[in-house]
Amino acid sequence: MAWKLSSLGHEALRQRIGEASMGPVALAQSSRLVAWGRDTVRRRAEAITDRTLRGIVLGLLDNPTPYCDPQAGLSRLSFEVAAGGSWLGHHPYPGGLVVHTGINLRRALDSAALYREVYDLTVDEDLLAAAVILHDVMKAYTNQFYPRWDDRHGCFYEPETVRKGGLFAKWGDVRTMGHHNELVVAEMMVREAPPELVFATHCHQDQYADSRRNHRFVPPGDETWERTVEEALRKVPDTAAAPYRDTYLDERFRTLEAGLNYLSDGDWVITGAKAGPIARKALVAVIEAAGLVTDSREANLTALWLFSKLDPMRILGEWQLGGLAAAQDLIVASLIDPSDLVVS
Repeated sequence: MAWKLSSLGHEALRQRIGEASMGPVALAQSSRLVAWGRDTVRRRAEAITDRTLRGIVLGLLDNPTPYCDPQAGLSRLSFEVAAGGSWLGHHPYPGGLVVHTGINLRRALDSAALYREVYDLTVDEDLLAAAVILHDVMKAYTNQFYPRWDDRHGCFYEPETVRKGGLFAKWGDVRTMGHHNELVVAEMMVREAPPELVFATHCHQDQYADSRRNHRFVPPGDETWERTVEEALRKVPDTAAAPYRDTYLDERFRTLEAGLNYLSDGDWVITGAKAGPIARKALVAVIEAAGLVTDSREANLTALWLFSKLDPMRILGEWQLGGLAAAQDLIVASLIDPSDLVVS
């Protein structure tokens, strides 16, 4: 027997679509989940004791407008409302970026404490926190919900700069999000960030495998540490590139903090590869039972509302306990009564 949506579920779904139509800023600001991520990241950024590091971090959080698109008009709200990953990938909802960054930050600092306890290692926690916070900061631009969003389709907005043919278009074997890594390296060079921060921040690929020689763990042509930095060096003004051109392969900057940042970023693997497909499958059943067309604006708005309150990881947990029907029931229950999920 096909799964059915109750009349109460139909009514609630329509109400949530109406709420989502008010825009992504309202969705992010009403979410307890997003509030946790926003507050976690902001508190640690403001607590950085090194004045130079703190200035770079807060400068990028408050104004992530990239040098290559000075008219973009981004602000602190852009970072706090941006999606965390590619459309319906990991953390794809308004505020998903701060949730992803908050998780990574906690993982990195917890790992630093463990390494200190077990290995008696000294970790520069200011550098580590700064690098983790800035690693994905340019998604405020590439996965933009503010000041622009794709209202027509109910998705985030991707600027022309990062689309096919743009200066920072996607590239490499991992063709989903590579542009944001190159962008943050370039942006920090332009903003004269210390080399140790620039190189600790970009950690999408393990810096200890020298990928220029097609290391056995790194596929030829993939988006890698060396290639990403080399691309960025070619795209910033010469005066901005000069201080980094002779230092980016310096072993001193392949630091413990860079390695811990790389390890902490692994959250996207399970959230995108495992939780995402399960959550989408459960949501599609609800969407179709409501008579909506998958991938329509209404369906996308439903996804924005739902995932900004109930991350796919939570739906995955329910699926593991009770299967697909349990995940669908959790979605409907959340649509009907979201009181535990929203800011009062």
